[in-house]
Amino acid sequence: MKCKASGIGALIVRFRQESGLTQADLSKDLSYSSPQFVSNWERGIARPPMKALLKLAKKRKFPVKEMRDVLVKEYRDKVDSILKLT
Repeated sequence: MKCKASGIGALIVRFRQESGLTQADLSKDLSYSSPQFVSNWERGIARPPMKALLKLAKKRKFPVKEMRDVLVKEYRDKVDSILKLT
């Protein structure tokens, strides 16, 4: 299935799928009670807390530099939009 997510959500989807994990697997790894948390992150409905991203980096070798780049780009795009720079 092709991912339609963007930003950090797309990175989570790609990482999860490449790792052969389900949303339930990932939510369990992160000590969440429901895979809905991961689903919401992947669809851009909610942002994953930094604590969860750091746990992914340590436990599952989530690509930290790529995560940083995506988060910085998302933040820069949001600021640019607010300031009408784009």
